[in-house]
Amino acid sequence: MLVKTLTFDQISDSRFSGSEEELKFLSESVLYELSLLMGISVKVDEVRVLKFSDDDGNTIQSWRQMFYVQKVGRMSSWNDVFEVVNNVKAPYYNKFIRMDSMSNLLEKKK
Repeated sequence: MLVKTLTFDQISDSRFSGSEEELKFLSESVLYELSLLMGISVKVDEVRVLKFSDDDGNTIQSWRQMFYVQKVGRMSSWNDVFEVVNNVKAPYYNKFIRMDSMSNLLEKKK
């Protein structure tokens, strides 16, 4: 069954004194806050590291982690999800997509 899924990236960037440890803290905080909401499932991708140079030739690192959030029922609203995520750190919200229910994904792995 396809389920409406919110996707967003949590980002920590060395241009703004960010680090991989900061991203880990942000991600753990978001996961904890979302775990307090009823009817919410979350999947998180591995950390991606982007390296590039700025105009002065300095190496910049950006650590990113994609979140997939699904809501089942009406126990929590999408506004509840946005509120708890934004209270940790407002991310760049990609879009809503349709993907398999995370409960189905877990059953397929067994």
